[in-house]
Amino acid sequence: MLIKFSIKSPIGYITLNRPESLNALNRQLKAELNNALDEIVLNDNIRVVIITGEGRAFCAGSDIKELYQAEPPEAEELMRETKNLCCKVEQIPKITIAAINGYALGGGFGLALASDLKVASETAMLGFPEIRLGWNAPFGMAKFARAVGIAKAKELFLTGRLIDAHEAQQLGLVNQVVSSDGVMEAAGKLAVQIVENSPTASQMIKKILNSADKSLPDEENEMRAFINCFATGEARQSIKEFVEK
Repeated sequence: MLIKFSIKSPIGYITLNRPESLNALNRQLKAELNNALDEIVLNDNIRVVIITGEGRAFCAGSDIKELYQAEPPEAEELMRETKNLCCKVEQIPKITIAAINGYALGGGFGLALASDLKVASETAMLGFPEIRLGWNAPFGMAKFARAVGIAKAKELFLTGRLIDAHEAQQLGLVNQVVSSDGVMEAAGKLAVQIVENSPTASQMIKKILNSADKSLPDEENEMRAFINCFATGEARQSIKEFVEK
């Protein structure tokens, strides 16, 4: 199993469990996570879900080894799976908390940002390094730019620079920064505070605030741009170098 899923009602716990690959999102992990989210939606006893990663990473993003042999249509399918998973985390009628215990990169950062609340270890590193492999982030760019401003978004997407937890908090991307061994405890305390309040009100607040963030440009442009980049020789060479390294 590539995720661990447990329930201590009214809180559900999901741990991405590919520590040897920094919890990179391969198809099996995404399928298992998707199934766990379906179960959570149907379980009325679960009010809050805490998502974290095993080992020294929350999630390193897409599994580059899966992309290594992929042609553009399959690469698009892989990225749409990840995008749909992040959208599911964002939209489920439960409150989600990302406990970011290490690296959160690319689609892994997207998964964290899709969560309602984010608690980060002081040693966490976050960012969108896709440009180093020759493509743009295939989803979430416009949403990220609205969160941090166009100038900062351009800086981070164009350089691929990672930011630490404290900078992420200053940018409004995480709610709390705690010690490296205190992430789950802090996430648990947040969850307890939430479940003490009205479940209906919590769901309505999430729905209203999510809908307030929908003044979107055509985000499908991000996926099309990714496919155009992925089809180039530059991207293929970068992937080859990454996998061989």
